[in-house]
Amino acid sequence: MESFSAYDRGLQYGDGFFETFTIDQHAPLCWFAHWQRIEKSCQRLQLPLPDESKLYHTALEKCQGIERGILKLIMTRGEGGRGYQPPEKTHPTLLFLTYPWADYPPDYFHTGITLTVCETRLAHQPLLAGIKHLNRLEQVLARQELSQISTAQEGIVLNYAEELVECTMSNLFWRKGECVYTPSLHNAGVAGVMRELILATLTTWNIPYKEGCYTLEALEQADEIFICNSVLGIWSVRHINKLCYNKGTLTQRLQHYILQQRWITAYA
Repeated sequence: MESFSAYDRGLQYGDGFFETFTIDQHAPLCWFAHWQRIEKSCQRLQLPLPDESKLYHTALEKCQGIERGILKLIMTRGEGGRGYQPPEKTHPTLLFLTYPWADYPPDYFHTGITLTVCETRLAHQPLLAGIKHLNRLEQVLARQELSQISTAQEGIVLNYAEELVECTMSNLFWRKGECVYTPSLHNAGVAGVMRELILATLTTWNIPYKEGCYTLEALEQADEIFICNSVLGIWSVRHINKLCYNKGTLTQRLQHYILQQRWITAYA
């Protein structure tokens, strides 16, 4: 089992970040998209950038013998003394962990899910927004809250200005008319790999989209809604509290496309 020192700054202060990959046929999917976020995370946290080739081959080694599963990379600043000040010489810790496949019911993909609105709010953190840093207590509390609501599969999380940010483990999109919308992540939230791939796809398809500050009222007026991440792919949203939505044509088109591009593993 992978382990690290009790003096590691990742354990002491959450000083680091992580990436979660889907394993399909003994290899991590969407490596380049994840690598781009690894670069951003290292730059933002002022961590030395690992050698991409060595990191990729280590990831491949960890995936051997796994036809379908999940790979998690954790990178911390390494060991340090007491106090917030990082050591002058940094020796990062790199951990690769594997997990069984997240066996979500196929209906989530084919039919859609129910969302609810979490009471947990995300703080304004522009210095950390976008990356998957190791300080995830807000998400832990939101997910814990969601687990107490048996009828909802995911929860919408707002900021303290009552604006949409994301869901507990996924990013949020909706379409109104000809335009697609998604919350801005400049001040909070995670810029998911699948989110970035979808935005690039919309650009390629000449479908207009806007990132901005929106309230729950925007979802009430939406023609279709979907959520995404690099493990679950894309799920249509059929219900938010008492509101009902149809599975839209754009959602279906994107679901087919990401399978075709092999950005996610095929659902059973």
